[in-house]
Amino acid sequence: MNDTALSNFYAAIAAYGTWATVVAALIVLFFQNRHAQKLAYLQIVNELVVTYNSDELNKKRANLATALLNDRESINVDDSILVFYEHIALMVNRKLLDLDLTYNIFGMDVIYYLAALNPYIENIRRELDDKSLYDQCEWLRNLFLRERVRRGLPDLTSIDYEGPLKRFLQMEISRHPGP
Repeated sequence: MNDTALSNFYAAIAAYGTWATVVAALIVLFFQNRHAQKLAYLQIVNELVVTYNSDELNKKRANLATALLNDRESINVDDSILVFYEHIALMVNRKLLDLDLTYNIFGMDVIYYLAALNPYIENIRRELDDKSLYDQCEWLRNLFLRERVRRGLPDLTSIDYEGPLKRFLQMEISRHPGP
């Protein structure tokens, strides 16, 4: 083998080595990115759970449940919980949150609160002449209702106020007893 052929041979090996290094680096970056995305997703979920179970929201949920037990037709309620559910719905709708995990964490609460707050939602929509208010909450509730049926669980489209719904609201009050 002459010097030129040997030189070309080493250049080819170097070029292949460079490309192999680039491909390996891209593969490592791909897996690091996937890992970072999973960590960011878990951080978002964790923040939502921490916020939802915070003293502040537990108190708001207890106050809301108390108001709904005292007067189900009440139009004087704090809508913080509905706004929280709107945010979750937007994230699920945009595929930023996984349906299965979101259902497991928030499903029952969304289903029951939306059933309890239906008179409030209908009233505020009429009052403000805006049918889009809390439409993401309703979308999420309907999605969770379908998920329940898909899992072979009882359909909760119609929840008896004097039975399960009232019991749910009482349980919510017990999360944050007192002022």
